Amino acid sequence: MKENGKISSVKRSVAFMPETIKQLDAMAAKQHVPTSVLIRRFVDQGMSIEKTKDDIDFIRKHIREEVEATLSKPLERIIKLHIKTGLMSVAMCFFTRDILFGYVKEQGGITKEEMLQYTTKMAHAYLRAGSEDLDEAFRRYDGEEDI
Repeated sequence: MKENGKISSVKRSVAFMPETIKQLDAMAAKQHVPTSVLIRRFVDQGMSIEKTKDDIDFIRKHIREEVEATLSKPLERIIKLHIKTGLMSVAMCFFTRDILFGYVKEQGGITKEEMLQYTTKMAHAYLRAGSEDLDEAFRRYDGEEDI
């Protein structure tokens, strides 16, 4: 509070445990200040820490909003491109299947269901191959191992 241009203080009575008073008195003597000054510093410091926590929450919220606003359009574009890529991949899969089935049918070979089962197992072999040689993964599948 300010009165007549001077800062006035308000007294409050605070009870401390005897051990805490001993520690405060010792710290105040070491710093060559009255115990009341030391206590005021601790209170101010504690209040400052609480304010900083509130400020951090406020800042964190606004940073999150800015990041989301900045990344939302590029992220939407990436998602749309990924969907288009997936659709084209599926379309090519069915297109290739139909072409191959027409060829296999001409040769008097396997049924559509057998071809689908075979190509599905080959896809699983491809996905499980990881970094190993894909030709080796497909050779293992060629009826020798169940996938």
